[in-house]
Amino acid sequence: MRRLLEYAAERLYRDLLMLIEERDRSIHALEITPKDEEDLSEKTSIFQKNYREKLLENKLALDKRIDQVGTNVMYFMHS
Repeated sequence: MRRLLEYAAERLYRDLLMLIEERDRSIHALEITPKDEEDLSEKTSIFQKNYREKLLENKLALDKRIDQVGTNVMYFMHS
């Protein structure tokens, strides 16, 4: 049973690292994507806005999932 818990904790930890990496990519993409749309055409501006919204949604979903997985990792490590 102990070995199973260690395996589960290890898998969750790897998942946590992957989620953190994905969140960091989303943050970086948000940082390099310009907020102002003055120099863009109307269509490009719309696509840019939608892209930023999707990046932000993705980041928030990843933050939530990271919290869940982090809680599970801590649970398995202390079991």
